[in-house]
Amino acid sequence: MKTILINIRLFIFFILVLFFIVPAFSRAQENIEVFTLEQTIEKAMKANLSLKISREEIQAAEAEKKAQRTNFFPTFSVTYQYNRMDEGVNIGDFATGAKDEYSFISSVTQPIFTGFSILRQYDIAKLGLDSAEIKEKLVSQDIILKAKTIYFMLLQAQKLRKISEQTVIQINAQKNVAENFYQVGMSPLNDLLQAQVELANAKQDLIVAKNNMENAESDFNTLLRRPINTPVSVEDILDYSPFEKDLEY
Repeated sequence: MKTILINIRLFIFFILVLFFIVPAFSRAQENIEVFTLEQTIEKAMKANLSLKISREEIQAAEAEKKAQRTNFFPTFSVTYQYNRMDEGVNIGDFATGAKDEYSFISSVTQPIFTGFSILRQYDIAKLGLDSAEIKEKLVSQDIILKAKTIYFMLLQAQKLRKISEQTVIQINAQKNVAENFYQVGMSPLNDLLQAQVELANAKQDLIVAKNNMENAESDFNTLLRRPINTPVSVEDILDYSPFEKDLEY
């Protein structure tokens, strides 16, 4: 009777696991965002502060170049002035000044020769713009290289973790076989001990693989300026391309 009750409880327990824990795990897997290499590079470019600063420096250099270019053209200035007095200015019977006085002055200034200082300032502004554009390209190339490196490091860490998990499963099965053979006297104790040692080593390798994957995920999230513990996965890159030509003649 006790055995039947235990079996019923175990059956109910496994049903609960099937309906609650497994779907929750599946939803957690679905919530992990998967990145392609192109998406990684694009998001890394958008998130990088150094690249934003470089592009702002280009805008500032362009504005400086335009400002220096205006020095080659004439400068117009206009002055307007209005004065009102309580009474007009009179000398004897003659009025020499009105109560309201208006003045409007305009001038045009065109530099003729300034010792090439204007040209030098313009050339310096052009060099500043060229330097800012080169810096922006270098920063972009550095981001792309870093994004590719971190992407493939994470991809490698994911693969090594899967391999380590499969290795643990396989060696654990071998250990169980060796243990069963030893219990029935079909294999010596050394075979069982060797299987146990190999299983312990495989579990240790799995721990290392998990740690390496966590570090790779942290580097990936840092590159994209995401929360460091956000789960992430990257898409595998196939090393082959389909043959699209028709072989029929």
